[in-house]
Amino acid sequence: MRPFWHLPTTNSSKPSTAYDSLALLAVLVASLFLLAACGDATDDASGADQPNLDGSEADADADGDSNDDADAPSTSSTTSTSSPSTTSTTAATTSSTTTSSSSTTTTTTTTTTTTSVPPVTEEQLAAPQPTVVETLPDGTPMFDLGQPGPDGSPQEVRIRIESRVDDFASADLAQTMMAILNDPRSWPRAGFTFVADDTATYQVILAEGPEVDQLCLPLRTGSFASCQNGPIVALNASRWRSAVDHWDAELADYRGYLVNHEVGHLIGQRHPVPRCPFPGAAAAVMEQQTGGLAGCTGNAWPRDWEIALAARRPVVYAPIPAWGPDPRPTNVGEPQ
Repeated sequence: MRPFWHLPTTNSSKPSTAYDSLALLAVLVASLFLLAACGDATDDASGADQPNLDGSEADADADGDSNDDADAPSTSSTTSTSSPSTTSTTAATTSSTTTSSSSTTTTTTTTTTTTSVPPVTEEQLAAPQPTVVETLPDGTPMFDLGQPGPDGSPQEVRIRIESRVDDFASADLAQTMMAILNDPRSWPRAGFTFVADDTATYQVILAEGPEVDQLCLPLRTGSFASCQNGPIVALNASRWRSAVDHWDAELADYRGYLVNHEVGHLIGQRHPVPRCPFPGAAAAVMEQQTGGLAGCTGNAWPRDWEIALAARRPVVYAPIPAWGPDPRPTNVGEPQ
């Protein structure tokens, strides 16, 4: 008898049972190979999408980190801080996996939470802005009063600048002071520009401690501090040379603070309370940072709320020590 896999040698029109079995077996084998090949192709397609997905998520994280507020502690979400409101946004993340037979998309919806900082009223910040010149009982004016106008209206302040110490020339002092006072971070934000003028009524004098003490009377500076007294700003030369022991920034920053603080008094700004709103906050420029930081960090530039105060009109120029209305400005310490 022939083996069943041998083909018949007759010309019969009806295939043999052995022939049918062989054909069916061949079809089954071919189908199995085809299914295996399709499975490999599907696996390759799913893996090809993954690097793109990972790359997109990495880019989203990098963009989110770049928008973090530099002063804010790092968090897993993107946080931007501004005044008068604080906005926190969790970036939306979308991941997709696609195969030849199905598509699945998972989406996390963007969620935005806004926390409004209550507006600071004028009563909280300081006493009402004077509209007439106040006088002492003997008729002595307590200050000069600028022209009325809308808040932030331009004000030019001309200052005579003089150094009475050998190691700082008047011209160099004037150049340094004008760079500080006209810096965009300083009082120009409230509408002020400053001009060095040898004929000006208002004067800044850099002098040694004993002379500063005399220029500041009746204020007591103890040959250590500086002051503003009517039309005169007296800067202590020792502080200009070496700042103070507790200062936590550069000498140039202290000089910036000293100039902005004392000239801030010349344009009617007062010491705020409390001295430091919370530990680690940047000090208000009108805080008495020479006497201690009280938990704040040294700062040379007016805070936003200080700019808002200085923008009020008319400006109180060159107040004498007797002028000191209540309430004092409140150090609100908003993030910056």
